[in-house]
Amino acid sequence: MIRRAGFTLVEVVVALVVGGVVAAAGYGVLAGVADGRAAVARDRAERIPGPAVRGALDGWLRAASLWEGSGPFRGRDRRIGPLSVDELSFTVDDGGALYPGRHRLTLWIERDRTRQPHGLLAEIAPAERRDGERTDTLSLAPAAVGLDVRYRAKVRRKDAWLDAWDSERTLPEALELVVLPAPERANDPAGDGLPDALRLPVAVPLRPAPMRPERIGDAPL
Repeated sequence: MIRRAGFTLVEVVVALVVGGVVAAAGYGVLAGVADGRAAVARDRAERIPGPAVRGALDGWLRAASLWEGSGPFRGRDRRIGPLSVDELSFTVDDGGALYPGRHRLTLWIERDRTRQPHGLLAEIAPAERRDGERTDTLSLAPAAVGLDVRYRAKVRRKDAWLDAWDSERTLPEALELVVLPAPERANDPAGDGLPDALRLPVAVPLRPAPMRPERIGDAPL
């Protein structure tokens, strides 16, 4: 039986040094990959096409729903100086392909430009949150600094637009949402940073219009 001699102290030291260099290089590569992915994610978050954002807002709002224990449909009227920075929170029966099932959505403005993400944000969480389920925050319009929302309803049997809404039983008849640029850029479409698709109000009916009684002589469609 041939007995193999053990490593000398010099060999052990060299092996540790080489191993440390290799490990450091490996960690550097992994860190670079992670940083690259984070940069790509930030870039994507800041480049969501305006039409896609508008479509998402329209789809979420049209899916707004109330059920036993869902929590309220709540629109808060908030202002910072002359600027409207409303917040809107509501539940949906289905959050779409990426968020199937019941979810709660909150639309709000992060005005601190040093924070990431900032601008118009959408916070999406399961309506009935369980341990381990996460909340996602999506950056919809980084250049936005304000959000103005109003709600259509009957007031004393007349149609009216309200600045706020808070109810666990009733949705407003319709909603109009306006994304606002910085006040100093309000008349500068080329420099305010907002996508063209978000310059017009997002107007959405939330309850079906009541059926009108059929009049005698009306032909069916």
